[in-house]
Amino acid sequence: MKHMQTARRHIRRSLTAFSRTTLASFLFALSLAAAQANCTPPPPGLVGWWKGEGDGSDVLGNSPGSLLGGTVTSVGKVGQAFQFDGVNDSVRIPAGAAINVGTADGFTVECWINPADVSVRQPIAEWNNGANTWGVHFHVDPLSFGAGPGALYANIVTSSGMWRQLYSPAGTVKPNEFQHVALTYDKASGLARLYCNGVIVAQRSFGSFTPHTTFDLYVGRRPAGPGNEVYAFQGLIDEFSLYNRALSTAEIAAIHAVGTAGKCVPTNPPPPSGPSILAGPITNTANGSIYFLLSSSTWAEAEAKAVALGGHLVTINDAGENDWVFNTFANFGGQTSHLWIGLNDAAQEGAFVWSSGQPITYTRWAPGEPNEFVPGEDYAHINSPVYSSLGNWNDHANSASDSSGHPFRGVVEISPAAPPPPPPVAGGVPRIDSFTPRVARPGDAVEITGANFSATPSDNIVWFGAVRASVVAASVSKLVVQVPPGATYAPPSVTVGGLFAEAPLPFLPTYGSGEDLLAGQFIQQDLMTSSGSLAALSFADLNGTGYPDVIMAAEFGSQNFVLHENLGSGPDGWVGFAEAVPLSTRGSGYRGHAGDVDNDGNPDLVSVTRGPGGNLTVAVRRNLGIPGALSPDSFEPTVSFPVEALTEKVLLADLNGDGKKELVVAAGQRIRVFPGAAAPGSFTTNSVAAPFDLPLGSMPSDIVTGDFDGDGRWDLVVSLPSENRVILFKNLSMTGDFGHASFANSVVFTGVSQSLTAADLNADGRLDLLLDSEANHIVVLLNQTGSPGGLPGMFGAPISVSTGGGPRSIAVGDIDGDGRPDLVVGSSASGMVSVMLNRSSGTLVDTNAFPVAFELPTPQDMLFPFSPPLRVAVADINLDGRADIAVCGRFPGMRLFLNFALPAIASMNPSLLKVNEGTTATFTATVTGTAPLRLQWSFGGVDLPGETNATLQLAGVTYGQAGTYTLTVSNLAGVATTNAVVQVNRAPVASIGATELLLISPNGLNAIAVLDGEASSDPDGDALAFGWFRAGESNAFATTAVAAATLPVGSNALSLVVSDGMTSARRNFVVEVITTAQAVGRLAAAVAAGAPRPQPLLASLRAAMAAIDRSQPAVAANQLQAFQNKVQAQVAPHDPELAAQLIAEAQAIIDALIGGPEPGPVVIEITRIAPGPEGKPSLRIRGKAGRQHIVEVSTNGIAWEPIGLAASRGGDEFEFNDSAAPGAGARFYRVVSPR
Repeated sequence: MKHMQTARRHIRRSLTAFSRTTLASFLFALSLAAAQANCTPPPPGLVGWWKGEGDGSDVLGNSPGSLLGGTVTSVGKVGQAFQFDGVNDSVRIPAGAAINVGTADGFTVECWINPADVSVRQPIAEWNNGANTWGVHFHVDPLSFGAGPGALYANIVTSSGMWRQLYSPAGTVKPNEFQHVALTYDKASGLARLYCNGVIVAQRSFGSFTPHTTFDLYVGRRPAGPGNEVYAFQGLIDEFSLYNRALSTAEIAAIHAVGTAGKCVPTNPPPPSGPSILAGPITNTANGSIYFLLSSSTWAEAEAKAVALGGHLVTINDAGENDWVFNTFANFGGQTSHLWIGLNDAAQEGAFVWSSGQPITYTRWAPGEPNEFVPGEDYAHINSPVYSSLGNWNDHANSASDSSGHPFRGVVEISPAAPPPPPPVAGGVPRIDSFTPRVARPGDAVEITGANFSATPSDNIVWFGAVRASVVAASVSKLVVQVPPGATYAPPSVTVGGLFAEAPLPFLPTYGSGEDLLAGQFIQQDLMTSSGSLAALSFADLNGTGYPDVIMAAEFGSQNFVLHENLGSGPDGWVGFAEAVPLSTRGSGYRGHAGDVDNDGNPDLVSVTRGPGGNLTVAVRRNLGIPGALSPDSFEPTVSFPVEALTEKVLLADLNGDGKKELVVAAGQRIRVFPGAAAPGSFTTNSVAAPFDLPLGSMPSDIVTGDFDGDGRWDLVVSLPSENRVILFKNLSMTGDFGHASFANSVVFTGVSQSLTAADLNADGRLDLLLDSEANHIVVLLNQTGSPGGLPGMFGAPISVSTGGGPRSIAVGDIDGDGRPDLVVGSSASGMVSVMLNRSSGTLVDTNAFPVAFELPTPQDMLFPFSPPLRVAVADINLDGRADIAVCGRFPGMRLFLNFALPAIASMNPSLLKVNEGTTATFTATVTGTAPLRLQWSFGGVDLPGETNATLQLAGVTYGQAGTYTLTVSNLAGVATTNAVVQVNRAPVASIGATELLLISPNGLNAIAVLDGEASSDPDGDALAFGWFRAGESNAFATTAVAAATLPVGSNALSLVVSDGMTSARRNFVVEVITTAQAVGRLAAAVAAGAPRPQPLLASLRAAMAAIDRSQPAVAANQLQAFQNKVQAQVAPHDPELAAQLIAEAQAIIDALIGGPEPGPVVIEITRIAPGPEGKPSLRIRGKAGRQHIVEVSTNGIAWEPIGLAASRGGDEFEFNDSAAPGAGARFYRVVSPR
């Protein structure tokens, strides 16, 4: 009623007389507010919500923002929105625990945007320090990668500064309209996604890392960056929201679907979250403790966070520790801050205690402190920003900043503790008997069968070569393991309770393509070092990030190892590496690599070194397993063992089956074996037993190990190039004694070989041998028996395979993704790396089985005279699932050949197609990416059988086929989706409603027909256009739903055509116009046919006809009234229905004769307007019975349009429901009644 009370103040009435037309006008202005749709509850994980309702407040109260540069709010998608001028406007949200979502399990940024221009860079959100460094950012960016106008772009910068970029196709975002956009990242899956209007427009797998979100968060602006890059958003941003997890596609779609209703504002917002981790873990090598730096917070919040991390605020025990804490954290990230420490007297004034409970052994109060300057100064901190006594202690109240606004940050200390004892293992040493499948892709499940596993999945440490795998199910005899990205060609291993087992055969990671590779497909990337010649190259995840890190072993110099942490790759495939970590093992090194010497699950470093005085040793540096960036502190000091002779190679293998690894060294003219005795978490000089030697006749050049005869014991194979022999030492060891008598040797090849490689080349379940040769070929020794105890005749005749250059090292991996092991061969003679693809047939291998597919060039520095041989390795370095190639030599570094797969990208243009029912709808997507691309169309979440091409054609479309069709395109590098929306248009229905098909001409020439098309409808609710046509004419004589037309006497063939803009419907009809004489004649015929005692009635009708012939309409009307009276008297008592019909027909003739029931003006009045069905206006009208009343509408009171006929309610009462009225805006009504 509120709307009606307001509306009545706008009522205007007028009465105007026209020639032959009586008009009553009722003018009415009414604004109807559109009903608000239901809001949707915010998804869990919401940590900040800035609605832009006049200020920068956070709905949750965690992180209020400031409007900078004159930012204002204006009408938005949901209420008000931030309006930015594209110059210097922005919203700045201060750095803090709530918005540091990089430390969480993932994050989401979502909002509505309405950019003024999509052809320029438009920052939506960016973490930025306001100086020269940015963190995670989310933009409209047509420039990066040349994507084009309207592309969305995100760079999820890692905490170490590496870029993780993804972008959508051009045209994703439109100018000058609101659209919902979102960026999500999930740490567990490593998947990042971009959304627009609830649909994924880009996604990419980056692996797990910590996004850089420690800075202030800017909405609508990049305030600064390298090279003074400054950009600003022009347009509107609404409902800006931040979450500490990756929202699902369904959650994003739900927010988009509610549109203007938005998210429901919580009645009780959650309390602000605690401080976040800004730095750490960082190890203090002086005391072994691990430290974290927290974001700005109170002392109590910082201590609570410290306890949650497993420690306390730092306990400082000496000046060295105080200085270390101050120097490490006081100016972290370029921002100076006070540092909370654990000392406090909150429990009793003046009785200071450490929150850790440790005794106070050291203090460093500033002069005059502690002084309880104001009540509540109960908490100690290290001075930094403003006080004169930097690095000394002061007491302060429990606040997050001092009176000048300088922040307090907590320093957390976690004291070192002895490693927990390994879980018990039922049945003793684990054993791997087999695994299936032996070839699989990353993410596939592999079953490992054996014995003595742990039934608790997390107690089984499984590695697939360079990276650790996830165990998803376990029993004592079976493990179900997911193949990890970065897996390399190697036997899977499992460590349980500090005991180790290795599969007898290697696992081959593939990517299921089998494509024809070209050298140009490989991206070349050089990684420089300063350590001179490199003698060995390998990969292993040294710090648990899931990325294979680079391990280069130097031939000369004091730094035996050069480590580069793998930071992942961007969309261009290039790999980011951290700065080199040089690592010494007390002498010049040679042939080092990674291996878990103590079975704690962390790869340690093992190498051969030459110390002062030429002393030769095997050196081990145990990996401490500290999360975070690699550094020299990631490894324990060197533990070394003398070998007394020139050593070429050291390897790790469990030769005696006790679950501990032996150190096996090819040294001088012997093989020296150090039996393993290490306990998990410790490696000392007592971690190996007394060594024993296996004598050789000359210097070995290489050594490999494996179960060549299938008896479950690992044998040794060594090459002796000066003797032109390769010897296999069969392992005879049994439980108990283990020594030189545990091996029996036999010559398996006669000829020169510098390097050895073990591989199952023909997938027959037996380990074969690959030997290099300087005669431009390699030698393949196929294992023909592999039966326990079989040694003589184990290997078949040598098979010579040409390499095109002098081979010096061989690596194995599935380079082309066909599920077969290929060979990568490094040649020092030609300086090329030969890629030899496996083209063998079944188990048959011959000289043509490994043709050279192409060669890759190495730096010329690798070919320096007397340089060490080229060393090659195969690993999935950028985690795209494809095997990459690495090579090193004299060149001070390594060269990568990245087998890069371009991610799948799909786009649809147009993405919306509206077709008429029964026609054909055709969509064609643009699809790019590295083959093989897998395409699948789906509808309603169900795959469409056979629809696996870029084009989808729907013939004879029915209404039930309307909806969203999704094309999913995938390859090993990722998954992309694009949507096609089909709207099926149903034909309208034409209806002539209350149109009278028989009219009586009042003048004998013509009559006014009121044509009523208001009952026409469209099943889709589309607006209709009307056209009224005479037969044979192509131009409409009227185009409104209701029209008045003057028709001549006779039969008038007419048509109504209604159109919804796509299709139309036609209704043909005939309006017959007759004279009054003809009408009387028809009435007489009806009386004669049906009325009782018709003669008196017919007499009146004949008199009326005679009067009409004499042009006496009044006399005729009187005769017809006399007829009506007779009908009432004679017919009504016996047949009231017939009587009513005859009286009505006579009245129609009377009206035609005299121009209506009453001559002169007729008053028509709109008596009421009230809300009717669905809240639309309903009109009540008082007019004249027997007349047609046309309702007209206007928005300005000047131009009028007929919209319908009022329906009779009986007598002089009529009504009309304006179902087409809009929800808001002025609307005027009038009623016209033609004579």
